[in-house]
Amino acid sequence: FDRHYFNGGGKFGGYAREGYWDYPVHEITFQHIMGHNPESVLELGCARGYVLKKLQDAGVYAAGLEISKHCYLTRACDNIWLDDVCERPWVSEVRHVIPTGRKIDMAFSIATFEHIPEQFLPDVLEQLAENTNRGLHGIDFGEKDDGFDKTHCTLRPKSWWRDLFNK
Repeated sequence: FDRHYFNGGGKFGGYAREGYWDYPVHEITFQHIMGHNPESVLELGCARGYVLKKLQDAGVYAAGLEISKHCYLTRACDNIWLDDVCERPWVSEVRHVIPTGRKIDMAFSIATFEHIPEQFLPDVLEQLAENTNRGLHGIDFGEKDDGFDKTHCTLRPKSWWRDLFNK
């Protein structure tokens, strides 16, 4: 997940052509999250943190986890931790800075879970259940996947994901 991944892809795929910038859909995502009135938010796979920045500017405590050193170094806001959700523990590092000291109110992700190998998903979901009150996750099921992004390792149908999240 280096600069090449986010700026047109390469050996392992990535964002084709346009690079990773503050897409208009980030505003839609922000509005959708705000519609749930979160007290605090944790984003998994936050990239440069464009949605987090909007949340922080709105007065919501928001933090993110990102595996890409490139995204971390070019981040748009503070409260982003360079970490791998496949390595435990990770939520506790962010949770201790929540102003209330309570659980994180909402975890969210967009196009992140399909990059997590299946064997790590139960542990990731367990950590979310232990440390967050609720979640909002957008997942690519792979129905129209062209195979360009080789980092997609868990492309499963919606029913599979629904079962996994409801365990």
